[in-house]
Parts: sequence; structure tokens; C-alpha cells
Amino acid sequence: MTDLPRSRSWYVDTLGLKVEFEVPGPVTPNGCALWFQVADVDATFAEWSSRGVEFAHAPRRSYWGYGAELEDPDGYLIRLWDERSMKER
Repeated sequence: MTDLPRSRSWYVDTLGLKVEFEVPGPVTPNGCALWFQVADVDATFAEWSSRGVEFAHAPRRSYWGYGAELEDPDGYLIRLWDERSMKER
């Protein structure tokens, strides 16, 4: 992460996530993708969009299943999915 306080604030204040623990020391970007399981992809997309979160795309079917994609402030890919939609779509 290029700016840890900015990234932490984005995850907590913008997405509404909670910090469970923090690891001291440098964080090195490694090109990973984060997969967030949510209760309802469409509802989470609507809620986060209303907070100003910009998505790469709305929930849709893709090669990995059904969900939405966005990037965090450092360019890490985040994929949202839910169990129901993965089974139905």
C-alpha cells in the first residue's frame, strides 16, 4: 500500500469494514485480489455506490461467477460475491 492511513480510512470509512487486527511493518503490494463474501451482492453494490464507491462494473456474470468488481485506492482488485447469487446465476 502506498499510503496506509488513506487505505485504512477507505476500507473503514468508505466501505464500512472493521479492523480486526493490524500487522506492524511495511506492506508490499503483490498483485493480489481480495474476495469479499457479502450477504447480497446487488444490495451491497447499491449501498456502496450511494457512498460514492466507484466500481469497475456492476454485479454481472463473469468467468469467476456472479459479482461486482472495484479497486481500492492502491489499485488492489476487490471482488464482491454472495453464496446465493453464485448458485443461482
